[in-house]
Amino acid sequence: MVTKHVIDTGNILSQFGFGDNVVLSEPFGEGHIHSSYKVTTTENVLFLQQVNQTVFKNPLYLEHNIRLIASVLQSYFGSNDERKSLYFFPLKNQKNRIHFEDKNGNIWRLSRFIESSFSYQVVPDPSTAQMAAAAFADYILALSACNKKDIYKTIPNFHNASLRLRQFESAIKKSFIPERVHEAKDEIAFCFSRAYLADKLTGLQENNSLKKRIVHHDTKINNILFDSHSRNALCVVDLDTTMPGNILSDFGDMVRTMCNAAPEDEGDLIKVQFRTDIFEGISKGFLNVLAEELSPEERLNLVFGAKLLCWMQSVRFLTDFLKGDVYYKVQHSTHNLIRTRNQIHLLKQIEKEEKQLQEIILDVC
Repeated sequence: MVTKHVIDTGNILSQFGFGDNVVLSEPFGEGHIHSSYKVTTTENVLFLQQVNQTVFKNPLYLEHNIRLIASVLQSYFGSNDERKSLYFFPLKNQKNRIHFEDKNGNIWRLSRFIESSFSYQVVPDPSTAQMAAAAFADYILALSACNKKDIYKTIPNFHNASLRLRQFESAIKKSFIPERVHEAKDEIAFCFSRAYLADKLTGLQENNSLKKRIVHHDTKINNILFDSHSRNALCVVDLDTTMPGNILSDFGDMVRTMCNAAPEDEGDLIKVQFRTDIFEGISKGFLNVLAEELSPEERLNLVFGAKLLCWMQSVRFLTDFLKGDVYYKVQHSTHNLIRTRNQIHLLKQIEKEEKQLQEIILDVC
């Protein structure tokens, strides 16, 4: 069993060949899953991550995928900008592996910290959205050279909407924390009212309307690094969820996360506003790169993908709330419920503007 302990940063770094003294080790980023740290030594600045083994149960799958993806990106982008091609990711340890298991069973990995870069938590304007969407689209294009059979599914059924619905139903039936079921009765009713979205996805897949692709599956704005000097998009990061899927996952999650004027755990719903101008920026950036790659069916269903991902994330947050917050990091007892309400409010706005959003998609390219 993996246990919590004081991080022996110096020992972990030594496993990767770094013998210099640690000056500062501090938590970095706002990710829900892994624990990440920026480590400054006397000679280097490094990025250290503890892999969440509850979510990623097979580190060997991660290792295989990351090695392959890094190799493809370095070939695709070349070595002119080692930051853009993630040339220093991942670093290998003394056993020529990218993961190190400590004595407590915790899994660690290390890379160079990508200097002169930054990330956003909330998209500031349409041009930034367009650059980010183009970067994710370019990432998909780069990985189209991979054989889908060569990429492991690091989280099986990650965006399987029908499975997420069944997990949601199970959490309600088992009533892990009965008072939470009562507290979330309105949110539960709403999520059931949109369950037809899962059926539509199943239909599209059964009809082969969605091409199987290798996609990122977690296309939040903070998974794009921007250059500190030019302010241009630099590279895609957080590659662990990259695996076979379909285009709706990446487009839909971009819309879900980038078009929200507030963070996804904002409790004041007045601040949770869907930004159509950001949607237009995303559409331009994404389609300007992938227009010739997408089938008419894929393009026609992009807005559906946005609704689907919003609903599915609502269901996932709510399921975790009902089960006692066992998956996502939370800061208080209602954190996942607040996230659920946030996503539901956003979905309702997408539904109101659906016709206009479809017109934007059709007008691009």
